[in-house]
Amino acid sequence: MIGEAREQIKRHVVASREYLENGLIMLDKGEIEKAGELLWESVAQAAEAVALSRGISLRNHRSIRWFISTVAKELNDRDLLTGFRQAEQLHSSFHEIELNGEDVATMLEPIRVTVRKLLAQVPARPVG
Repeated sequence: MIGEAREQIKRHVVASREYLENGLIMLDKGEIEKAGELLWESVAQAAEAVALSRGISLRNHRSIRWFISTVAKELNDRDLLTGFRQAEQLHSSFHEIELNGEDVATMLEPIRVTVRKLLAQVPARPVG
């Protein structure tokens, strides 16, 4: 079970990094909606990795929001919330609101910071 949990955490870390990279590629190509959704997924996957390393399973958007808020309070780090909210806006804009490339580019750095800070919370040898 411990080995399985470690593998799941590793998959979330790798996925978070890949989504971030692919989001940047889509942004460069002008595929704004895809970029926004990939950047959201990067944050969500990073949150999943941290949560699993703590033995917590995140099941939905609400649980991700709760978890990020909890970690931000623990670390006294509002940057985590800022980047999460930017990613959340991109996620909702994918379904409802149109943003342009400049809008997404403005949101990019806070999202990158959030992903980096979340992934830094994953222990080198998580779970066990």
